[in-house]
Amino acid sequence: MTGKELQGILTRADPPLLVHVLPEEIFTARRIPSSRHACVYEMAFLDQVAEFTPDKQRAIVVYGAGGGSLDAAVAAEKLTAAGYVQVRVFEGGLEAWSAAGLLLDGEGNLLAAPVLSGAFRVDTAESIVRWTGRLFRFLGKHLVNDHVHLHLKVHADLQS
Repeated sequence: MTGKELQGILTRADPPLLVHVLPEEIFTARRIPSSRHACVYEMAFLDQVAEFTPDKQRAIVVYGAGGGSLDAAVAAEKLTAAGYVQVRVFEGGLEAWSAAGLLLDGEGNLLAAPVLSGAFRVDTAESIVRWTGRLFRFLGKHLVNDHVHLHLKVHADLQS
């Protein structure tokens, strides 16, 4: 479906649930109007979608970055495996929506990822390490390289 087609679907009397599947910082910066957020890379993804709609018959459209990214396809795969029966992927994602000249909600600014180098000691009792993203796995007969984000909260006094 194109961005204009999705826009038309979203204006219907009973629109589908539209789910932005990228990390929260991207949702905050850029999203299609009326989107809900559930990051496909988080363990709580299915729980978050279930909070939006416990009805597994409800139509759902998922989208991510677009441009060949597999984020939305992985989200659709997870939802289908969980029993949701009307899941569609807006394959063009944010890239196609924006290219069609359609408006995006959000703050508009994505912070550049910090460039880290060196070695860091992490006190596991005092620190939070979250890893989501680029993992290699098989989808059918194809090797898939999913996107990864590594978030570290390290106390300044622990850096070496």
